[in-house]
Amino acid sequence: KDGVNFRTRRYRVGYIQKEAIVLSPIRDGLDEMMAFLEFSFPKGILKATFSMAMWRSSSVEILNRDNGIAEIQYKTNEDWVCGIDLLSEEAALPEDRSKPKEYDLSFSDPVYSIRIYAKYNGSLISPGNNRGRICLFGVEVVENPYSLPLSFSEPDYDESRWSNTKVIENSNCYFYALNNQLSPSSGALVYKFFPGRFAGYNYTRFDDLFLVSDPENGMFADFEEFALATGKETMCRKIGRYDMPSPGTYKIMLCLMKIQDKDFGRKMSADYHFYRQDSSGYWSHKQGSTPISNVDASGNAIWDPTICDRGSYPAVYGYYEITEWGMLYEG
Repeated sequence: KDGVNFRTRRYRVGYIQKEAIVLSPIRDGLDEMMAFLEFSFPKGILKATFSMAMWRSSSVEILNRDNGIAEIQYKTNEDWVCGIDLLSEEAALPEDRSKPKEYDLSFSDPVYSIRIYAKYNGSLISPGNNRGRICLFGVEVVENPYSLPLSFSEPDYDESRWSNTKVIENSNCYFYALNNQLSPSSGALVYKFFPGRFAGYNYTRFDDLFLVSDPENGMFADFEEFALATGKETMCRKIGRYDMPSPGTYKIMLCLMKIQDKDFGRKMSADYHFYRQDSSGYWSHKQGSTPISNVDASGNAIWDPTICDRGSYPAVYGYYEITEWGMLYEG
């Protein structure tokens, strides 16, 4: 209700007897005794309230703090963090489902994914029956108006995809923002592909590449050429910081390094850097021929690149919605 959109991922979850959504982690024959219900939101949230109880007493449900876990968790970067331990004495999860209890979680930074997670590590089961049943009667969330919304087409932050030494050495922030590792023309790794290179931009001086408008114009030209060369529908359009990307696109951000021109006394751009928003809602980047990173220059997670520590790139130039190129190295 209230216009809040979300998506779910779930395992061993059902709506039972028209009473509650129930997680059932314990059942004979399962390879892994677990259950989860995950909610992901296009806009980050400030607060979530859960109404919960056990289906029956802990003696019937078997699950307890000595043989398993049941937690309300939230995601930061790629890590799930325990917000409330439902099996703790402090939580006191009710064993009478007619009297559920409300649990509140508040977040100082936007959170895009929350979940209820239960896992059983014991050996006692009730043959043919579901056990460890945890009931969810309702969830209320408060959106963060300062979060940068998702389209749900964002790439994952995947270190394994970017850990190959050749990929690390040849790729840069631009190709990482495009989730791309290979030249569209040759299909091979190419050293530090700069904006405009695929479109045929040529520069006679290093500084020529970095006049303030050129990284953006070069990127636009690359996307036009990529569409012509591949026949794929692509998007590269400047949007606002708080705008939601169109379906099938995700958001990147361009920032610039500024230097003082000694001859003319003017400020000009000497280098560029890109950040991209990942499926977690947080942002990541690749600094030249170094591994990818999901933290800023101060080692903090990046939930908004405008206000993170960008080190040598203080000038924010713009946000863009793009479709990924997605040509990845398989060597």
